[in-house]
Amino acid sequence: TDGLAKLAETVGGWLGWNARAIEHNAEAEAYAAVRKIDAENAAALIKLQGEDQLADYILAREKRKMHNAQNVVEQAQQHFIEGEQVSDEPVNQDWINRFFTIIEDVSDAEMQQLWARILAGEVKNPKSYSLRTLEVLRNMTKEEAEQITKASQFVLYGGIICSEDFGINLDSQSFLDEIGLICGEEMLYKYSIPANCDQNIVIDKKHVLCLFASEDATVKLRHYTLTKAGKEIFTLTDSDKTQFITDLANYYKKSKLDKISLHDIQSWDGASYTYSKVPITIF
Repeated sequence: TDGLAKLAETVGGWLGWNARAIEHNAEAEAYAAVRKIDAENAAALIKLQGEDQLADYILAREKRKMHNAQNVVEQAQQHFIEGEQVSDEPVNQDWINRFFTIIEDVSDAEMQQLWARILAGEVKNPKSYSLRTLEVLRNMTKEEAEQITKASQFVLYGGIICSEDFGINLDSQSFLDEIGLICGEEMLYKYSIPANCDQNIVIDKKHVLCLFASEDATVKLRHYTLTKAGKEIFTLTDSDKTQFITDLANYYKKSKLDKISLHDIQSWDGASYTYSKVPITIF
């Protein structure tokens, strides 16, 4: 399924169109045209009843909503490559309804970029973002989104976030717990490393930290587990993990390991991965 065509179909579903959203034309410009007609018709009906001031208010409000949603759709288009193939599973209609109801009230440019990534991600792979996640993000301010981005540097693949001294602090923990992104109880994770074997710590889908010991060893890490909403929301962030990786490697050095190295992940299919044998860094 062509990604941009499916995006058009998804937007067309909200507008009540069909037939592949009239041959893929239901994108940002078409959305704006339809919503403008709706707003002007509503205002005209009210003016007929002699309520000019109310009609002007409704028209201005609806145009603002239209402009907000149009911006999000336009930016979502930028997340597709021409001819990109995506899942042919349709986006759930209830999800579409909820999404567009939310984004019509999002005016901040940076938050619109966030919602554009969500729309593109859901079109490419439906069920990536639950309705619960949409509601969490709906009530999030720009400043809170920045807090999440800052905390994301401490997230490790597998749905955990480091809470060691170099991980999230108490304020971040309280905030993430309050909005439902982490489970409240701190946990201790243990990695057993057999003698002369590597133990890989996947940082993200780009990097893996390889731990090697000539004798049996155990390393530990204090962390919080991400909730389903937390896992989904942290996929939207893009933070620099360089300092965190260095701190993590230095922390593991205390466990009497013989070698710690960072490698690029070369391929990833969701269940397994391969990585470069030549390390980026040896700590």
